[in-house]
Amino acid sequence: TFCQTIQDIWDAAAPEIPAKDADTEHEVKPTGAINSDLKKKLLQMFLKRLPERIEELNQGCKALADTEKRQCERVLMAAHKLAGTGTTFGFPEISQAGFEIESLIRENQDERGQVEDLIQAKIVMETRRLIGLLEATLDSNR
Repeated sequence: TFCQTIQDIWDAAAPEIPAKDADTEHEVKPTGAINSDLKKKLLQMFLKRLPERIEELNQGCKALADTEKRQCERVLMAAHKLAGTGTTFGFPEISQAGFEIESLIRENQDERGQVEDLIQAKIVMETRRLIGLLEATLDSNR
């Protein structure tokens, strides 16, 4: 999983000098252990996952276009992931766009997870803009 990969990279980058937290007696790793190699590996992982996020967003737009359902879950989950990680990896505009989509959905979906036509059109427009940001980010980091 992503979390395990992060832990593996962290373990490889951190020195093997165990330190004890005075309050809890748990081993801790020094925070200075995060080096440029670790940052590069994490950035590569983020960029590697962008095509998956683009596909999730495209599939989410298709689900939103279904006039019978108007389901937002796929777009919501992909936007949430990007809102939480974009700034971490140096892409605040991705986080902001993801946050805006997530907020738009959460504030407007009904108990069935559906939205009205006008909101649906705005979500699709914002999602297409986010996809453009992701594609540009991929292109500029090749």
